[in-house]
Amino acid sequence: LYIRELVQNGLDAQATRISVAIDRDERSGYTKIGVTDDGRGMDEDTIRKYFLTLFSSSKEEDRNTIGRFGVGLVSIFAQRPIGVLVETSKDGADPMRVFLGEADRGAPAKIVRRQDRKIVLNDAETSNRGTSITLYVELDEEKRAETVERLRDELTRYCAYASTPIVFQGERINKEFDVDGPIK
Repeated sequence: LYIRELVQNGLDAQATRISVAIDRDERSGYTKIGVTDDGRGMDEDTIRKYFLTLFSSSKEEDRNTIGRFGVGLVSIFAQRPIGVLVETSKDGADPMRVFLGEADRGAPAKIVRRQDRKIVLNDAETSNRGTSITLYVELDEEKRAETVERLRDELTRYCAYASTPIVFQGERINKEFDVDGPIK
């Protein structure tokens, strides 16, 4: 259910659009599973205190959010990714990249600021606001196709009536909540 956790983080961050995509990274050959939102984003303090700290959440006191238990990152690593790239930007803060590589081998997290050109993680620029989390996993074509269908089913089941548009593989998967009746 990691995909639901990542989408919920976008909803809690007041995103106006969330996009989920799965494709093959041509450079590495790994499958990329990405969730991108245009929500509040994170600054370095939020990344260090909450994102990288198990059972810690910046939303603990906020009763209007669902994700306040600090388990999103754990749910990601339950998938045993080769690496996880987080690109995020908060209004007024420098865009940040965090790369967590080969977590099962104890690799440390690396926080990279845009101005730090010693480390180049990819060619994409981080937007002005929001967060993109990309998991890199080893999947053959058959497993990739199964993963696409499984994630589509999970998102359709758990996010069908979210008010924020959720796009999966280029297609909106949630719908407007509407009840047929004499009064609308």
